[in-house]
Amino acid sequence: MFDLLDLAMLGESVSLALQAGKTVADQVSYFTFLSNLLATVVLLAGAWPWTGRDSRIYDLLRVAATTYMVITGIVYNLLLSHTLLGMSALVNTVHHRIMPVVVVLDRLIAPVRQRPTRRARLLVPLLPLLYVVYTEVRGLAVDWYPYYFLDPRPHGYGRVALYVGAMIVSGALLKLLKLLKPGTTFVGRAVARRRRGRAGRPGQPPGHDGEQ
Repeated sequence: MFDLLDLAMLGESVSLALQAGKTVADQVSYFTFLSNLLATVVLLAGAWPWTGRDSRIYDLLRVAATTYMVITGIVYNLLLSHTLLGMSALVNTVHHRIMPVVVVLDRLIAPVRQRPTRRARLLVPLLPLLYVVYTEVRGLAVDWYPYYFLDPRPHGYGRVALYVGAMIVSGALLKLLKLLKPGTTFVGRAVARRRRGRAGRPGQPPGHDGEQ
């Protein structure tokens, strides 16, 4: 349900951007748009009965989607909540408040099945850094930046680097808290224990936990 809602809001955001005189490329250049698009694809893929759900690639995409949506939620609430006044209230709420919570809950309730390799996990923080590079290069070409804290024109690249550094530190703190580490969250462990307990009780039908 939430994946289809987010997909609809992505389409609405493009429509609103075009009405406001922006281009599709401008709208796609928002990290919020890209992170929500990835989250929608991951959730839709997880709801579809296909064998790829058990692959390391899919689990890596889940890790990436969770990470990027957490970044989206944190950055919005710390830096952007009072600046996006022209955006549709529904689109804004879904993209920045509802979907980050949905993706994190999805990850907590159903932890990844195959932990991505260390080399693969390095791609997760690399992509946001590539996004910053893309934004700066494109900004020079079109004289437009999607976020004020990535715009070097008022205060130079030093201020941009400061904001980016703060985001990197935030991500490192989340890693230390093991929020994004597969199979180590309290909820994920509890669900796994419950599933193992049910599987280990012979003679009981699936879903029966012994309670009357």
